[in-house]
Amino acid sequence: MNNLLFLIAFNIVIVAVSGNWLQSCLDRHNLYRRRHGKPLMTLDSKAISHASKRARELSSRCAFDHSGNSGSGFGENLAGGNADCARDVDMWYGEIKQYNPRNPRFSPSTGHYTQLIWRSSTRLGCATASHCRYRHVTVCSYYPPGNYAGRFNENV
Repeated sequence: MNNLLFLIAFNIVIVAVSGNWLQSCLDRHNLYRRRHGKPLMTLDSKAISHASKRARELSSRCAFDHSGNSGSGFGENLAGGNADCARDVDMWYGEIKQYNPRNPRFSPSTGHYTQLIWRSSTRLGCATASHCRYRHVTVCSYYPPGNYAGRFNENV
């Protein structure tokens, strides 16, 4: 996996995913999932392709918006500013400070955290691309997606 390098050029947008960068994403996700007794994630080629497509799309549109209920079948976390995936995952995990386990539910202020540790999400793909406003945009795609209403008790 360490020798893997995807370069996808679209107009002037370059999406890069190296094996080392992907491994750092996976390792940091699993560090936090282990802390909460959740199943470890594995890298998934379809999730990597989806994350690459989303990073390319956000870069080419100079946008920074979640895909929402697009029907893609993937959950999604976004970060902007740097291309350090471990740091991005740390930022998402930092939302734990706002999460109330006595009232398990979705909140925009904790959605990255809950997706990151969502028990049934076990496959991961991440990608990064240059971005007009944030220098870089990082997208992580999760399968199956998390953050379903009524399922927080058993997944977070």
